[in-house]
Amino acid sequence: MLLKTLEESSVNVLFILITDKPHFLLSTILSRCWEIKFSPINEAEIKSYLLKTFQIKEEVALQFIQMYSSNISNIVDALLNDLELYDTEIISFFRHIWKTEFYSAMQLVHDFINSNDKAKAVLLLERFQAMCSQLLQAKINSGNLSSEIVNLARTLDSDGINEISKYCVGSVKLIYSNINMNLIWTNLFIKIKKSFIT
Repeated sequence: MLLKTLEESSVNVLFILITDKPHFLLSTILSRCWEIKFSPINEAEIKSYLLKTFQIKEEVALQFIQMYSSNISNIVDALLNDLELYDTEIISFFRHIWKTEFYSAMQLVHDFINSNDKAKAVLLLERFQAMCSQLLQAKINSGNLSSEIVNLARTLDSDGINEISKYCVGSVKLIYSNINMNLIWTNLFIKIKKSFIT
C-alpha cells in the first residue's frame, strides 16, 4: 500500500517517512527515499525527560535506557503500559491481603519474585511508594483521586502507609544486592497486612 502511494503520488506532493527501524522497510520503498539520519537523543536528555515526566528514580531511568538501547519511544511505551498495569495490580494486591487471600496476592508479584529483571522490580516498588503517597493524600483530601484509592485509604492506618513507603525505599537499594526477591515481597506483604485498620 505504501509503495503504491509513493509511486502514484502527484509531482507537488512530498512524503516524509520517519522510522527508527529502517530495516523493516521494503528495499523498494527505501530506494525511493532520500535518507536523512538524525543524531540520536543523548542519554542525559533521555534521563532528564524520564525523571521529570514519570517521577522515577535515576537508577530506574538508566535501567530502561539500557534495556531499550536509548530508544525513547520504546522506553515511553514500556513505562506507560507498565505504570497503568502496576497501579491496577497494586490496588488488587492490597485488596487480596485485606481479604486474607494470600495466594492471590502473591500470584500478582509472582513474575517479579521469579524474574531477574531488577529494573522492573524497582519500578514496581516505586509504584508501591507512589501509591502510598496517593493513599496518604486521600486521608487528607480525596480531591481528584480515584474512588478506588479513596476507599482503600479508609481501610489503612496512616502510620502503616508510611512504614510501607519507607520499606519500599529501602528495598530498592536491596534489589541491586544479591538478596532473595521472595524475601522482599514477603516482607512487603507483612507490612501491608499490619497496616490495615482492625
